[in-house]
Amino acid sequence: MKPVALINTAAGRGRGISRIREFRALLDASFEQVRYEETTGVGQEGARIDAALADGCDCVLALGGDGTWSIVADHLLRTGRPGVPLGLLPAGTGNDFGKSLSITYDQRAEVVRAIAAGRRRRVDVGRVEGRHFLNVVGMGFDIAVIHDAQSVGCSRAICSTSSAPSASCFVIVASNSRSKRTARERAHRVRDGRT
Repeated sequence: MKPVALINTAAGRGRGISRIREFRALLDASFEQVRYEETTGVGQEGARIDAALADGCDCVLALGGDGTWSIVADHLLRTGRPGVPLGLLPAGTGNDFGKSLSITYDQRAEVVRAIAAGRRRRVDVGRVEGRHFLNVVGMGFDIAVIHDAQSVGCSRAICSTSSAPSASCFVIVASNSRSKRTARERAHRVRDGRT
């Protein structure tokens, strides 16, 4: 197996950077050769995956969290590569999908050993409007709150750390009064069906 390790340096509010040293040591000890690719923003994953697979890599390891894993899975499926194994290396904020599969940072050595041994598990994948996702999908108020927060300068990392609309709304309300008003107006439009 010749994996490419895709590293989301923004995962877990930057936790991916500190965790890569540990994962890199484990990966280097478990594989003859690993190609490392870093991403610093959404949308860079696809080109990095395509280049690595064209160069002979046959497995994608994604160091990140739920968002990174869904983006990578979506790219593999949309480009007709459902047979390429996707290894999950947990470094995100919540890692909810990983937890449901017993893939946690605390068990990182076992996770890497399982990947190196070729252990695989099929999982269900959802799709909405042509985009695949692994764990959850947000609609309506969740997305309205995140969209409004981004439009007033709230960072993506802060706004997407909680899947609960009330927690996301609290973060936005705490940031400034304009975002509070915008989120409240959007919530009323969503509730009344006037998105």
